[in-house]
Amino acid sequence: MVSDWGIYYDPNPRYTIIKEDEQLLELYREDYDELPEDNDEKSISKWLLRFKISDDWALTGFPQDEFMFVNDVVKRIDAACNDDPEEKQKVIQIIHSEDTSTSGLVIRIRPYDIGDDGES
Repeated sequence: MVSDWGIYYDPNPRYTIIKEDEQLLELYREDYDELPEDNDEKSISKWLLRFKISDDWALTGFPQDEFMFVNDVVKRIDAACNDDPEEKQKVIQIIHSEDTSTSGLVIRIRPYDIGDDGES
C-alpha cells in the first residue's frame, strides 16, 4: 500500500523542499489553518515523515469503490496520535492529499514540541 516513504529534513513547515508536494502545501496555506505562522515554527519539527500511497488498488486489499484515503488512513492516524484527552495540544501535524487527488495520495507527518533546535 505504501509505494514510497522517507524521512526528510524540511526546515520550513510552510513551504517544502520536496517538489512533488509544493502544490499540496500551497493548497493548505490557502484553505486550512494547519500550517504554523512564522512565530510558531519553533514548536514544530524540521523533520518530516512522508508516505506516498500506491494507487494500485490490488495492493490495498480494499475494492476501489470502498477505500477512502482520508477516512481509512489519515483520520485513523490523526485519532491515534492526537485524540488523547490528557494532551492539551496535538502531537503531530498531518498534511495530506485528498481522495480525489490526481497527483497521488501523500501523507506528510511532523511532530510538535520535540525540542528540535537543529543542533543534533
